[in-house]
This record gives sequence, C-alpha cells and structure tokens, in this order.
Amino acid sequence: MKKRKGKAKYQNQLEYIYNLFVRYLVALFLPINSLAIFYFVFTPLTLYPSYWLIKLFYPITMQGNLLGNGHTIQIINACIAGSAYYLLALLNLTTKGISWLTRIKAFIFGSISLLILNILRIVILALVLFAFGIKTFNQIHIGFWIIGSTLFVVFIWLATIKFFRIKEIPVYSDIKEVLKLFKK
Repeated sequence: MKKRKGKAKYQNQLEYIYNLFVRYLVALFLPINSLAIFYFVFTPLTLYPSYWLIKLFYPITMQGNLLGNGHTIQIINACIAGSAYYLLALLNLTTKGISWLTRIKAFIFGSISLLILNILRIVILALVLFAFGIKTFNQIHIGFWIIGSTLFVVFIWLATIKFFRIKEIPVYSDIKEVLKLFKK
C-alpha cells in the first residue's frame, strides 16, 4: 500500500511539473502578438457598445474609431486596455492549482468584467466631455488612466479569486511548491 501512495505522490509531482512548464511556457510566449490579438478582439467589442450607449444621451457620429459631437473622441489602443487583458491572462497563467477549464472560465469572467468597466469608463468620459468640456474631461481622464486602470485589474482579479475560490498566489505559490519539491 505504501508503494502505491509513493507512486501516486510521484505521479502528482510529475503532473504538477508538467502543468507548471506548460503554464509558464504559454505565459512566456503570450507577449508574441497577444496584444495585437487582444486589440483585434476587444476594439469592436469596446467601440460599438460605447458608441451605442453614448448615443442614448447625445447625438454623436462614429467614423472608424472617432466618436464626435462638437468634440471628437478617438478610441486608441490605450483606451481598449489590451495590456490589462494581458495582465489578467498572466495572473491567470501564473496561479497554481487551477484546472485548465477553470482558467478559461476565469479569464472569460475577468475579460467580460474588464470590458464592461472599460465601456462604462469611456461612456462616462464622453458624457463629461460633452457636458463639461475639455478641461474637466482631461482631469478625469488622467485620474482614470493613472489610478483607475490599475484598480480595475486589481478589483477584477480579486473578484475572480473570490468567485472561483482561488486559494493560491500568482508566481509565489509556484515558487514555494518548486522549492518544496527540490528540498525532497
């Protein structure tokens, strides 16, 4: 009976090391064209709903990535927040103890949450611009950019942890586990 427990433990260790290798390999290669993919997917998903929601309050036009109503808003890559989606993916991949199905669900949950918050941010900023002018818009926009974007990702990751009952800490839990394996 002890041989089976030892063999099962060894098998679990091999599975962990394989999973660790695959997760970090994906995380390592994620920067290759991932931002372009995030922008390709999330630009229309951000732009059109923002336009439709703003249009409920102000008559605006849309030409490409420009939204206009006396003032023009250009939705650039930074507005789409591709790097925030990338950061969510990295947090997801570098967290130990999550099944691949749960990882996918968690990333979809985080991405949809980020998309909704980002659309609301764009709509609020557009309404501020149209109602109060460029000076107020610039002040609020800078605040959103410096503080809001980081808080969005932190809030979404904490919500993901709670919703999916994730107990591990990105990177740290893997380092701790690898050190434990090497001590044996």
